Amino acid sequence: MSGTVIYSTQRSGFEPGMTYRNPRFFQKALASGVSKVIVVGDWPKVVKAYEAIGIAVERYGQGPTSSPGAPAADTAIPDDWRDLPWPEKRLLALAFSSAPVINSLQAHEVIEAEIVKRGGAPKAEIGTDSGNQLSDDQLRAAIKEATGKAPHHKLGREKLIEAFNALNKPVDEGEEASNGSTRREIEADLTAMHVDFDPRDPLEDLAALRELAREERGA
Repeated sequence: MSGTVIYSTQRSGFEPGMTYRNPRFFQKALASGVSKVIVVGDWPKVVKAYEAIGIAVERYGQGPTSSPGAPAADTAIPDDWRDLPWPEKRLLALAFSSAPVINSLQAHEVIEAEIVKRGGAPKAEIGTDSGNQLSDDQLRAAIKEATGKAPHHKLGREKLIEAFNALNKPVDEGEEASNGSTRREIEADLTAMHVDFDPRDPLEDLAALRELAREERGA
């Protein structure tokens, strides 16, 4: 278990390396190995339980989450903001949003929206027909956002386009997760349990979501 535990009812967008718990099923505080707790939403029972044992609690979703200080327009966005450590990236995103920012995907969306608002170039998204229409920088940014890994700096334009287009291939319903289940089986289970999900999400994320839903239902 990581030192930080996030209590949230989210169904997707889980940050790697973080520990998540659904506050609806909260019974008692997890004292062992926990140094900080993040609570998204109005869950006073969770907050009180951890504060009672001296563990720091951050609360989001109770109104504006941005801390007072310089106006958003005066907050500098570094060129390498995509490479910032998660805590710094989250704080940067919170400067432009009053909504909770609890994973990298949300942080990226908030920061990119601010860049566009300031007159910057809109992001290139996976889902377009061909990488030929995009610049090298847009290709690199889109590939990194989709895979979580930046392309090698020596990778030429032809290879960048090839990698980008490969990400646009139709989803393989027969693809298998590390637990042996196929994408088709996992999606069928999620649908049967009435769990909302994005079929474009990575297969391992969907598998984790299914396991979480099963735990909640005692399956």
